[in-house]
Amino acid sequence: AGALSAALREKLVQSGFLFSSIDMPSRFIEDADVARLSAALAACPKLAVLLHARPEVVAAVEKAGVGYVVIDDSAKPAAAKASRLCRGTVSADYGAAISAFAGHCKAAGIKSVLEIGFERGYASAISRLRRAGICATTLKVKETPEFRHYGHVQRAGLAAAEQLLSEGKSALPDLVYFTDDYLASGALISFARRGVRFPRDVRFVSLSTKGFEPVWWQDVTRIEWDWFKQGEALAKRVVELLEGRTASADSAISPEYITGETFPIEG
Repeated sequence: AGALSAALREKLVQSGFLFSSIDMPSRFIEDADVARLSAALAACPKLAVLLHARPEVVAAVEKAGVGYVVIDDSAKPAAAKASRLCRGTVSADYGAAISAFAGHCKAAGIKSVLEIGFERGYASAISRLRRAGICATTLKVKETPEFRHYGHVQRAGLAAAEQLLSEGKSALPDLVYFTDDYLASGALISFARRGVRFPRDVRFVSLSTKGFEPVWWQDVTRIEWDWFKQGEALAKRVVELLEGRTASADSAISPEYITGETFPIEG
């Protein structure tokens, strides 16, 4: 969110627009207090860009009569589907990266994958792996208010890995995939403490955010978002909307599958 917001700010200010941002807590942690948002909307901005369109946020923007663009991992929220105020959507498309990941697993002879993350379905490779004939299961980590601090997320990742390793290295699947990079970094600490080696004992893949990922001592195989790059492209579309040069911002953005030392291309 920070990288995306920074890219939007830079491009919009360069184009002569005023830009402000309001942070909301994760929709999986607590309800949003829209008081600050409502106060900002009272100034009648020309356009609102909604990153993860929580229903209460969409409702506040609709009530203010402000046009908006939705950026979300899922389809356009119900409140926006028939709204004249919704100027378009930008959805996250994991298809190509997940397909590359599953293809890599199949080519490498991977038989079992454990996917660890917060929200069921988020950045998930489960269905694609299963279609490739790979046994894929999930371990869900419960998100808490403490997770607004990265250190708590890392501790949760460490605890998940400790749970996984409680029966010893022999119980590990062929590959572990984390749908959050800070969960993954905590797990790496546990794996190192237990003497687990990558990729010899287990292969390791994580979702990642370029420039904002935690420090890893190995080059991790990852599904990587480059939000600076995506933000620049998105900002261009937003400027076109603001200047009336396009009627819709409907589009998709995608991460890239990048192989590293924890699950290299073999042979």
